[in-house]
This record gives sequence, structure tokens and C-alpha cells, in this order.
Amino acid sequence: MSERAVFIDRSACIGCRSTALEELSSGAFADEPLHGILAEQAWGESPLPFIAHERWRYVRCTACGQAFHGRVLDAAWMQRLYARWETQEAMESFVAAHHAWPEQLWRGREFVEHALRLHRATAELTGQRPPRVLDFGCGHGEFVAICRALGFDALGVDFAPDRREHGLVTPYSSLAELRCDRPQDNGFDAVTMFEVLEHLSDPRSVLEDLAQMMKAGAVLVLETPDTTGITGLQSFSDYLAIGPLGHINGFTPATLRGLAERAGFQWLRTPSTWVAASWPQAARNSARNMLGRLRRLRTRQYFVRG
Repeated sequence: MSERAVFIDRSACIGCRSTALEELSSGAFADEPLHGILAEQAWGESPLPFIAHERWRYVRCTACGQAFHGRVLDAAWMQRLYARWETQEAMESFVAAHHAWPEQLWRGREFVEHALRLHRATAELTGQRPPRVLDFGCGHGEFVAICRALGFDALGVDFAPDRREHGLVTPYSSLAELRCDRPQDNGFDAVTMFEVLEHLSDPRSVLEDLAQMMKAGAVLVLETPDTTGITGLQSFSDYLAIGPLGHINGFTPATLRGLAERAGFQWLRTPSTWVAASWPQAARNSARNMLGRLRRLRTRQYFVRG
């Protein structure tokens, strides 16, 4: 018999800590369409033999509206997910199947825009020195590399071994390792988390921990998939948003803001930027910036540490 993965129950809200939870949906990993979706994905080591016995349960807090998976892999099996199931080869296969090159170009431009926004938003903190930026959950380090190319003092943290081995930069494996290596640091001017919060078992505690490493007035950037209206696993797009192995937290614009504010941050209007390779693109960017104040809040938000 195959080894069985170990799951734990999260019985309190990941945002407000309330225990008033309602079930939105549930099922077994062996049920369709989830089983078929998992079977079709590229894996290093397939998780299916280890989770066939388990059930998933997606819940929402009735106090603050935060949604999340109530049953998740324990810490050891979460490490296995990112070390042996989602390997470098598997990630490359997924990207090749689902992300065309223009999407990667767009993502790179987004990172440049974020870096320029951080330069503007941290100007009073940094003066004439470069901003000190930490990208938590940096993956292969693309944003760290862009920041360094612009002259920032940028570092990354990522605990997935393949991301560290094949990345553009060498990140720290944990905040503890970073603190041990740089104990005299006076705090970061900015922390970024791009598509990270949805993966964390206790995202509020991580944000509170990061706040202790940031200066007063430092900027926090959070970006997650928007799961507005998604309450179950009926399609592949649902799986991409709230897959019960990796995407264990589901954020809306309101719950993302609520989580950050409970962790000690204040919402900050996103600074405007213009990054374009043509006049039509520049015009679109200008229109986007001007209309930004009228656009509904998204799950890409800026905050400032109080």
C-alpha cells in the first residue's frame, strides 16, 4: 500500500481567527473532475497515490468573508509538494502548456512597473540610497533580478529547492536563514509577495512576521488570484484558483485588504507608472492610470506598514 499523505484541519479563519465557518463545497480527491485534472497535470512524483484516500473541504468565514481550504497538507507533506511533486521539470511543462511567450513578456513588464512604483513609494524612506527590497516566495527570482538590474538592494526567500537551484538568483530558504545571515539589518523598505499568500497555511502570521522586518512606512505589495464567485471545484479554471493542494486560500479584493490590515498594514493607492514600447501602448497605460481611481479594487494591492 502506498504511503498516505497527512492532512491537518484549519478550524479558525486565516484572516480574523474566528471559528464561525460555513462549508462552501467538499469532495474526495478521487472524485471527478478533480481526479482527472490532477491526473493530466505534469508532476515529478504524482501525488495521486498518496492522496486518493483524502477529502477536501472549502470553507468561508461568516465573520469576515475569507475563504480557504479547511483541510490542507501538513508541513512535512507541503515540503514534499514543492520538492518532489512540483519539480522544475513539471513546472516547465506546465508553463509550456499554459503560458505563451507574450504572457511572459507581459509579466516581465509588470515586474518592471512594480519596481518603479516601489522606487516612487519609498522615496522618502530611502533618500539617495537604493531601496532595500525583499521578495518573499520569489520563485525563480525574476523580480529580484529586475530590481538588482535597476540598482536596488534586493533579496529573495523561497523554500522550494528546485526554485533555488534553477533560479536567476540564489534566495534564502527561510526568513530564519535570512535573519541569521544578516542580523544587523535595519529593516526593509519594501516587501513583495507575488502569488504567494494563496499557498501559505497561516498567511496572517507570515505577514506579521514580515512586518517586524520592515521599517515604519515601508511598502508591502500583495498579489494573488482573484477567487471572487468561486465556491467549488467544477472546472480547470476553478482548480487554478483554489486547487486544494497548493492554492489553499481564496482571496477577493476585500478579504486581501482585510488580511493585510489585520496584520498591521494600511491600504495605499497604487502609484502610477508608465512602461511602454510604443505610443499606442503609452496611451493605453496613461488611460489605465487615469481610470485607476474609478476601477474596482483588485487582488493586486499596495500597503504601508504603520
